[in-house]
Amino acid sequence: MIKNENNVLKRAVLVLKCSLPEKIKERLSWEAGNGKTELVYIESEKKQENLLHVQVEKGRRELQYPEIEKIQRNLLHLENKKAAEEEKQRTLWITDLADFGRKLVKEGRYVLFFLTEENENDSFGISPYCICDPEALSVSYMEKIVRRYRKIPWDILETERLIVREAGEKDLDALYQIHEGESAQKWLEELDADRQEEGERLKAYIQNIYGFYEYGMWLLVEKESGEVIGRAGLQIAGEQGEPELGFAVRDEFQKKGYAFEACTAILKYAREELELDEIRALAEEGNTASKRLLHKLGFRYMKETKIRPLKGSQRVYRVYHKNLREDSFSSKSQSPKSDFHREV
Repeated sequence: MIKNENNVLKRAVLVLKCSLPEKIKERLSWEAGNGKTELVYIESEKKQENLLHVQVEKGRRELQYPEIEKIQRNLLHLENKKAAEEEKQRTLWITDLADFGRKLVKEGRYVLFFLTEENENDSFGISPYCICDPEALSVSYMEKIVRRYRKIPWDILETERLIVREAGEKDLDALYQIHEGESAQKWLEELDADRQEEGERLKAYIQNIYGFYEYGMWLLVEKESGEVIGRAGLQIAGEQGEPELGFAVRDEFQKKGYAFEACTAILKYAREELELDEIRALAEEGNTASKRLLHKLGFRYMKETKIRPLKGSQRVYRVYHKNLREDSFSSKSQSPKSDFHREV
């Protein structure tokens, strides 16, 4: 299991030509008020004779420099190379200055580019991460960006017994363990026998799916043992690129309600955090356990479809649908048993 590192963001440096509204600064200061994250504001248009002006208030520092080039050597100058590298890995730079952003990226700094009408044509090639709505800027989001740079999986949500988090490159063994069980071999698409090849697929998945959509198939970690007990999450599937619920639990952890617990929380997350309206799910013909779970979650059977996996022969699946805006997430709200028995 990968133990996610806490407090990966030590300092956020905002070097902005535009000015953030004071209410946003106050909110960010409140979020960083525990003292674990320092916020530094550098407003590039304010020229002053003195080298810098410092105002300390609730974990917030405001600095103005007469020359933007002096920022790094005055703010983050450390003679100890190890300390300097650690500082760099725990600092996020947020800027709307294209040339300055390029300089930071060239030096290996972690950069979140603040997109405005003035610089929107300069955004690409500066940083893989951009933000355009100042209201969306938060300390927790900044920390997530640092985790992306450092390849630390995001924690997605927590239930009574589980932590749902992204998979990391070091989770390859856990993925193979999930696929070793009898039920997994029967119903899941098998992993590549070449572990190195599968590892490259995992890296690409982390970069292209997590990095772009900010959701995907996540890992289920049992709090009590710390073990990865399965996978569950949302994947893009179908001709229309619809979000699709998927789940798999290791044989030794089945029949304990883990899949229902995880999927219930994931559906709520999809509605409230991802603002999705609808979601679909598939169950292979003959997989009664999956069909029962989908009915318990409030999914409605729609039709049959035939799908050919990347490996193996064509299979018959049943397609289910759930309206996240209309349907309840209560465990008591299930499809009537009569409907289930007619469909099965």
